[in-house]
Amino acid sequence: MAGLIGLGRIQADRAQNTLRKGAEMEFQRNTGNKAMAANKRAQEMSTMGTGAGIGAYYGVTQAGTTAAATASGATGAAGTTSAMGSHLAGLAAKGAGTTAATGTAATTAAAQGAAAGGAAAGGGALATAASAIPYIAAGIAVAALFNKLFD
Repeated sequence: MAGLIGLGRIQADRAQNTLRKGAEMEFQRNTGNKAMAANKRAQEMSTMGTGAGIGAYYGVTQAGTTAAATASGATGAAGTTSAMGSHLAGLAAKGAGTTAATGTAATTAAAQGAAAGGAAAGGGALATAASAIPYIAAGIAVAALFNKLFD
């Protein structure tokens, strides 16, 4: 009978080991699934933050361009285009390292921007931030759309 009892214990140990291994594998799978879900959520939040950041940048840039155009007296579309053209020319001159006539235009545009900043200071940074809110919302909406598209 000792042989049969011994065989029964061996079978019971094998069954327990099999159940233990199965439970460990399930635990590892669940841990991996939780980690993947957390990483997915983190990626979605990162996308939302990036969208909000891009929207904020664009909104503040637009508010600054509008303030510069208003302060320099150019309220039409041509004045805005001219101010943006001067700014872009200044950036190009800065990148190329030139200080010729384009650099002078950049300096003039920078002075106009500083004057616009001083004039816009009456409205304050809060007004500039408030004008960026629609762009932030649009950035978040686009990010949410990307999250849904690539879900």
